Amino acid sequence: MTGAETAYLRAGWAFLDDPVRPPEQREYLAELRREDRAARARLLTAVSRLDPPGRDALRAYLVTGLRLDVLAALLRVPERTLWTRVVAAGLAVLPVLDAESVALLPVALCDALADAGDEREELVA
Repeated sequence: MTGAETAYLRAGWAFLDDPVRPPEQREYLAELRREDRAARARLLTAVSRLDPPGRDALRAYLVTGLRLDVLAALLRVPERTLWTRVVAAGLAVLPVLDAESVALLPVALCDALADAGDEREELVA
């Protein structure tokens, strides 16, 4: 553990109530934010290498944070078609993602990717 991590963990949750954080905690939290931004950039870069319309559907799903029905209405596509494109694009990009980038994927998409992966394995077997 680094000195910043130790200071952060030893202080417990009390630092949330204290508006003035020690420098070690500020540095550690800033480092976490930088790592999160870097992982998000790697995820969106991998998505940008896909072909449309899957690329556009997955990027819109990841970036906007809108519910699927709202996003489908905005894109003027049936909801089922949009979800199929999102999952297909997710399957295409999944092999090139690292663990930090995969952790940024929404839970519903991760579940759908796991289900789609299971179905593929059953078809191959």
